[in-house]
Amino acid sequence: MEHMKRRNSGHHRCLAVSLLVLVLGGIGACGDGAGDASRSAARSAPDGVPIWRVDADATVVIGNNTGGDPLFRVMGAVRLRDGRIVVANSGMYQLQIYDVQGQHLVSSGQRGGAPGAFEQLSWIGTDGDSIFTWDTGLQRLSVWDDAGRFVRSVLLTIELGIFPNMVGRFADGALVVAAGLDLGGTAIQRPGAAWRDSTTYLLIDPAGGVRDTLGRFPGTERYTSTVAGGRGIEVETVPFGRHTVTATADATLYVGTGDDYSIQKVEHRNGRAEPVISDFRERVRITAADRAEYWEKLISASPSASPPPEVPYPEVLRPYDALIVDAEGDLWVKDAELPRHWEERSRWRVYSPAGELRAVVELPPRLRVHAIGTDWILGTGRAADQVEHVRLYGLVRD
Repeated sequence: MEHMKRRNSGHHRCLAVSLLVLVLGGIGACGDGAGDASRSAARSAPDGVPIWRVDADATVVIGNNTGGDPLFRVMGAVRLRDGRIVVANSGMYQLQIYDVQGQHLVSSGQRGGAPGAFEQLSWIGTDGDSIFTWDTGLQRLSVWDDAGRFVRSVLLTIELGIFPNMVGRFADGALVVAAGLDLGGTAIQRPGAAWRDSTTYLLIDPAGGVRDTLGRFPGTERYTSTVAGGRGIEVETVPFGRHTVTATADATLYVGTGDDYSIQKVEHRNGRAEPVISDFRERVRITAADRAEYWEKLISASPSASPPPEVPYPEVLRPYDALIVDAEGDLWVKDAELPRHWEERSRWRVYSPAGELRAVVELPPRLRVHAIGTDWILGTGRAADQVEHVRLYGLVRD
């Protein structure tokens, strides 16, 4: 196991870029546009592969008129066994619980470091009647009951770098954590060139100690640029660049590094990375028009954004954008999209745990998917007024 030293830095623009992407991730989601989902999916589904259908309209919409504080920087949402929905409303430093119709019931949490408070709420999970939250800034897991009452917290006992991410929980309660970025690494000393620092995935026991190291994999593709006037450096995410997607199920970590259309699995009992999905997809070349449209859309969401003078654009688009394991154990892989397709329905491919392509599904534009059940999909989008809405859709598995 490698213990990572935390460093402070005055330049965390990579987080700002991530928040801009979060904003862009909801633009244009005001209309579901799901009426032609089956026809659109049919054009991309291989012969004999079923097309699963998603309801044209959301059955539950949580937003402006459903009570509670406004949704701002939603970092996740889960559905409890009785159908209630719990939202990690990071910008308001709260957990918000809604009934099965989407009406607000209770909010828990506040800003700060005290027990039951948040500094950087970044993940939410559930298991039976318990709710779990991860605070990236505090490196703290908190446990809540299904009424939103704070139960206890666990503070991790090792340094994990900057912005360590919670990947998920194993069935036995162990946590899978991706160690954060080390801004003192040697890769960051190469301004203008793309680099991928490796990320260590740790298995943390419920008491907060390290149980094991699951592996090291390439992280997000980044580059550094010099601040105007030479006052320092900024860390940026490479537009269209590769990033690693992860998900957990039972005692398995699934990892896709974005080098090609493949997903690996690491089972804790043997600790080896083994291929589970290996599929051929023709890579999409990135044009000058794609690069210009990327920044045009970014600037429209945040007028302060501007393209740095030297960006190491890749020649081809990464193969996928997201990975989720649903309630049935199937793996959902979201195709990466060029900016000109951001307003269109997103395409997902569903694979069995053995790696067989089971179905193709198309979801509403700009929907960030948080959880998938047997017959439902829960995610966040934005309306025309740019207000975030958590939406629940029905799913039909043909």
